[in-house]
Amino acid sequence: MKNTLLKLFALMLALAIAVSMVACAEKIYGDDDDEDEDEEENVDQTKPQLTLPSTLPGGMPNETVPHPGDDTTAPDDPNHTHVFSEWVIIDPSTCQNTGTRISNCDICGLEEVDTTPVIPHNYTSDGVCDMCGAKDIYSKGLVYTSNGDGTCYVSNLGSCYDREIFVPSISDNGETVTGVDSYAFSNCGFAEITLPDTVTVISDSAFENCSNLERVILGNSVTSIGAYAFYYCNSLKSINLPDTLQAIGSHAFYESTIESISIPGGVACIEDYAFAYCAYLNNVTLGNGISSIESNAFYASAITSVEIPDSVTYMEYEAFGSCSYLTDVVIGDGITTYDKSVFTGSNSIKNITLGRGITEIPTNAFYDSQIESVTMLGDVTIIGEYAFFNCGNLYNIQIPNTVTHIYDKAFAYCGSLPAIVIPDSVTYIGSSVFEYCDDAQSIEIGDGLTSFPEGSFNWCLSVKSVTIGDGLTSIPDYLFYDNDSLETVVIGNGVTRIGEGAFDGCDNLKSVTFGSSVATIDSN
Repeated sequence: MKNTLLKLFALMLALAIAVSMVACAEKIYGDDDDEDEDEEENVDQTKPQLTLPSTLPGGMPNETVPHPGDDTTAPDDPNHTHVFSEWVIIDPSTCQNTGTRISNCDICGLEEVDTTPVIPHNYTSDGVCDMCGAKDIYSKGLVYTSNGDGTCYVSNLGSCYDREIFVPSISDNGETVTGVDSYAFSNCGFAEITLPDTVTVISDSAFENCSNLERVILGNSVTSIGAYAFYYCNSLKSINLPDTLQAIGSHAFYESTIESISIPGGVACIEDYAFAYCAYLNNVTLGNGISSIESNAFYASAITSVEIPDSVTYMEYEAFGSCSYLTDVVIGDGITTYDKSVFTGSNSIKNITLGRGITEIPTNAFYDSQIESVTMLGDVTIIGEYAFFNCGNLYNIQIPNTVTHIYDKAFAYCGSLPAIVIPDSVTYIGSSVFEYCDDAQSIEIGDGLTSFPEGSFNWCLSVKSVTIGDGLTSIPDYLFYDNDSLETVVIGNGVTRIGEGAFDGCDNLKSVTFGSSVATIDSN
């Protein structure tokens, strides 16, 4: 009898637990009301129904054990606190793509979505990733310094002796490689290095004096190149600067052998000596966005031409000094003052365009230079004394119709000028402004000038025709004295006096047209 009672009690206990589990499941997952009603209608009411005891063995109340998601707070309470379940991976990360995981609130069902990071390649013994098939090209043995935040810098070669270095994006201990430490590879002997897109910083002197380094491939995230970073890399021929770059430090490429460089507009300032003594650097492109170029930035480099973008507002002393091969210069609209010291020693400049921001050609601006052609785009009002003095090769220049003053000897000894044209806007010229312009074939004087000093055109002995505007009231003494090339003269209506000897010795003068106001002709 005792055994029978024990069996009956065990059966009742099992049924109680089962019913409790069903109640819990209904609590968690909810009911389909229609289905439940149908099921209740189909229950055979003739079968005996099980009645569970009110207590379980040991006196424990027969209640459904609550699920963590069950709560005293109603699901439709907008102020309830979310209780999220464990993350569930629905799209696993791979070595090529990020993954996705989700979690749901146990109370209201709100879904939270998160991205899981790319995982490292899983290379087998034969050097092939068993997930994507990629070959393991990354250099082994490099040393990394942790930044303590899940990122690190590569800090030296360690036991790596590769001729071509491939820095991975993830270090051996799983940290993201974001920089190259100071002096990390200085004095190293490898020939090429490739950095991943995760690297943002090239620290000071990172590759200093790498005498065998020929090629550098930077990732697409580098923002700064530190001072002396590639100092004296005297085999370096090629490096790419990504659009993300914002800073190039002092002496960064000093005396390296790079041949071409394109500096993106995100770089605000090219610091002093950054590309100085780059004896093979003949091609430079400056991005629009650069605002300043510091002293000696390209000193003694081999560049042949340079176009300063409109964004540049400031250039320091000898920024392009002693560039012996520099022949063509275009200065953008951001520069407001032409400073000859920027190009000190660059004596091969032949063609220059001055931007719209420049309104004055200062004293000695191109003194004794080899300049051949000058284009002024801005509203220049003043040409200073000696501005183009002794520019013997200058043959192409047009004085803008905004110039009002041309000071002493501004164009003296410009022996290759084919013509002299003074626009109507000019109201003043200094002494000997055009003397010894001995190739000029013609002179045109605008209506703005009312007088000018003697000697303005001394020794312009190739002039064949002269046209004098209506503003001039007197032709100075000996103005065209002994010019035996002069053939034609047209005198404006404002001239009342022709000075002594103004045309004396002009043996080939064939035609003189007098204006309506000439009253006095002195001895000629």
